[in-house]
Amino acid sequence: MLFTDPDYESIEREVTAKGWSMHQFCKLCGFDDSTWGRWKRGEMSPTLSTLRKLDKGLTKFRTMRASKKNEAA
Repeated sequence: MLFTDPDYESIEREVTAKGWSMHQFCKLCGFDDSTWGRWKRGEMSPTLSTLRKLDKGLTKFRTMRASKKNEAA
């Protein structure tokens, strides 16, 4: 489980390397991609609730086959 601000650049590289957009990834996690942008820009920090969503989303993302990406869209 993540308890610090995520490594945004690393996560974005991982997501885009699998051919996903951040919009698709954030939708899979259960929060809006504008939230991701505000985190990256330092306008706000993730809450414990959204960190949990991110953690679960990353786990799900990492176990999905690439062919399933469109199910999250």
